[in-house]
Amino acid sequence: RSLDEARKLLDSRSWVARWVGIEVIGKLGTKDDAARLDALAKDKARLVGYWGDQDDLPKKERKAEPTVGKQAATVAAALRARP
Repeated sequence: RSLDEARKLLDSRSWVARWVGIEVIGKLGTKDDAARLDALAKDKARLVGYWGDQDDLPKKERKAEPTVGKQAATVAAALRARP
């Protein structure tokens, strides 16, 4: 199953793989998956390119790239809020 594979990605050494796992769980997961995502809350890996290419923007207009931990916390909160 896709969800089972996404859960395995959360343990990957690759920040990209962890990010993909988080996003898939956000779409297919259940409230029970929120605890798995909470375990990543302190992950400081930056989601490089999250906002797309910002090179043509002045530095003060560029959005800060979120971390894997922040995205995991956001998705965990969304899972908990589901009916």
